[in-house]
Amino acid sequence: MIAKIAFWCVTLLFFFQVWVNQGSLPVIWPDEVLFFSPAYSLATRNIMATQVLDGLIPGMESKTLWMPPNFVLILGSLLKVFPDSLLVGRYFNIFCFFCSALIFIKILDFYDFNLKQKLCGFTLIVWEPLLFRFGGAGRMEGLTALFFLFSLYLAISKRENKLSIFFTGLFVSMSFLSHPIGGSLGLVSFLFLILNEPKKIKTTLLFGMGAILPIIFWIVYIHPDWNLFLIQFGSQLTRKRTLFESFTWIDKVKVFAYGFTFSKLKLSLFILQLGFMSYLSISDYKKLRKLSSSHVFYWIWISVVFFSLYTSSEGWYVVHSLFPLTFGFVYLYKKLPIGKYLMLGAISLTYFGLIYNHYIHWQKYDTVTIQNEQFSKLSNLLKNSKYIYIQSIPDPYFYLRKKLPNSRLYEFIPGELEIPTLAYQNTIQSMDAFIFYDENLMNQTIKSHLSSGKNWKRFHWEIPVGREHWMNFKTTVFIKDTVPKK
Repeated sequence: MIAKIAFWCVTLLFFFQVWVNQGSLPVIWPDEVLFFSPAYSLATRNIMATQVLDGLIPGMESKTLWMPPNFVLILGSLLKVFPDSLLVGRYFNIFCFFCSALIFIKILDFYDFNLKQKLCGFTLIVWEPLLFRFGGAGRMEGLTALFFLFSLYLAISKRENKLSIFFTGLFVSMSFLSHPIGGSLGLVSFLFLILNEPKKIKTTLLFGMGAILPIIFWIVYIHPDWNLFLIQFGSQLTRKRTLFESFTWIDKVKVFAYGFTFSKLKLSLFILQLGFMSYLSISDYKKLRKLSSSHVFYWIWISVVFFSLYTSSEGWYVVHSLFPLTFGFVYLYKKLPIGKYLMLGAISLTYFGLIYNHYIHWQKYDTVTIQNEQFSKLSNLLKNSKYIYIQSIPDPYFYLRKKLPNSRLYEFIPGELEIPTLAYQNTIQSMDAFIFYDENLMNQTIKSHLSSGKNWKRFHWEIPVGREHWMNFKTTVFIKDTVPKK
């Protein structure tokens, strides 16, 4: 009875946090617009097309192929039923994470953790501020995690069942078709199957059959426009490679720590966890001449996730580390006397992180008021602009599409992808307004365009917030002057 009450208290705090944040935290990211646009097009026109990139990336306005389709397909289906709002994608993403946490609890059942230990693990996930920071955005991280964890659950549950092995591969594929990082996460499910299944060839074939099936449907869809796929998806790969080559080890650690509240303390706890898990693994190996199933499971999972984060170098994906790290804390809680204190420290940091974030964003600064002030000022400035190019965080797209229904809104070239200038030069030249949150990140083609003409009015302002806030509200706007200067 007490455990049920505790579970519902933890759950209610989770949903309270979701309700309080709603459309203000995390700040609205351009990524959310880039995934909302094809989903909205799918809901209204039955075409997966990204109108905000029309003329910026070849073919995006007619067939969007630059990301796997699952999130857009599901979000598009939801937008057929619910209002066309940013909140639909956000609520869907965070609900997927909540369901992922429930599946995680079921996975813990296979390792004989007691109710208190499982409840602590559940709390660590659903109270984690990082979950709301990156899992609360209208992206596909929650769906990717949900499909992956379901595949992991099937891999552990009934390996002798042929259908179970087949569906393990199927859900790994569905995770990959939500986001490519799901493919690397799926290695955990596959390796667990192979290491624990005597009929390895048969298992591999069944897993492979399940994994290839959804991908075949995706290939059939993209095949008629293969050249567009190479341009759109290839530009993403090029960007990933550039990030990988330019980021140092220190940069990668900063990316990992960026989303955590009290990041230095959290990193210290993670390092302690790795140290104690290494000690237990070495001790087990010395006694048994092999690692226990729990240790193998943990090291496979944590290694795959860390390798994925090392190669990706983006803060969004750090949320996938919550699950193996939580497994480590729960395991130490069970195995070592000091594990109880590590768990207490982790939950305390998580809880006080929520309190601290509430203080920063709702008491010290009124984030909703600041964001509305920012967007309202933009709306007044741009009321006579018809073609508006946005490269801003927080992104005013959802606000402006309601306030300026007759204006055409374009989003920034994603991540400043290496696309030939000729592909988007005419579109850039047709703009009569540009919005930037950092002029230093301005595309060189846009910079040349703005500097070559004298008929641009420049506006710049900054809404001051402290360094502890998640976002600096700096804005630079260029508006074409209808009366050119002499």
